[in-house]
Amino acid sequence: MENREKILNTLEDLLRLEDVKACMVAKRGLEGITPEQNEIDDIDLWKLIRRTTDDFFTIIKQFYDYGLTNISSEIDEYIVNLTVLDKNTALIVIYPALANRGLLEVEIENAKREIDEIML
Repeated sequence: MENREKILNTLEDLLRLEDVKACMVAKRGLEGITPEQNEIDDIDLWKLIRRTTDDFFTIIKQFYDYGLTNISSEIDEYIVNLTVLDKNTALIVIYPALANRGLLEVEIENAKREIDEIML
């Protein structure tokens, strides 16, 4: 199985969690690997998420060498979580602000480890 397909399978597993509304492995501009399904249809919200994550990638590049591993922000009623994979790429997971963060953070970390193994 090709690496892209393996990463897509990992992302689809994340999407099976009730609170995960969208996820992707992406670079600046949200370019990358994205499952077809997601539960966020608001185009204006996606534009805001894209602008915000673009700014986050600037921060990631500046602080990557200092051990930056995660950035998250509350946008509208969602948390946008960027888990750093390398200086230019992150696992991005979007979930409701009222979700069980502890459980999701464990699942996000597990997905990150799987993706790291695939990317090696």
